[in-house]
Amino acid sequence: MPGSSSYLAGDGWSAGIEGWWLFGAPMAGEKASWSLRLEPAYWTPPGWEGFDFSPGWHRRHAETGRLLASGEATLDGQGKSSVSAKLDPGAGLGAVSAQFEASVTSPERQRLFARGSSMVHRADL
Repeated sequence: MPGSSSYLAGDGWSAGIEGWWLFGAPMAGEKASWSLRLEPAYWTPPGWEGFDFSPGWHRRHAETGRLLASGEATLDGQGKSSVSAKLDPGAGLGAVSAQFEASVTSPERQRLFARGSSMVHRADL
């Protein structure tokens, strides 16, 4: 799953993938596939509940999500792998959500999925 709950635009993003058989052994050597999408999101700082920090009602439907990165990996002897990408939300306003999805495929072609997300703040710090 993602390495952090929030990032800044331009940061390096990372996540871990793990695969375990139902009897508890790691899925060593099995194939995993993953994707990272950026989707428009809304964020409210702690203590500011009830305030709207979005780009505005007239821009809410102007942005759509996009695929940022995807790939395949092979799980190591402990049933783990790691992936990374650079977070580039492109032009736009407001925060985006980095939506990560990974699947591990067994020899019987059954796929096990997991999802996680992180907030990406557009900032120039």
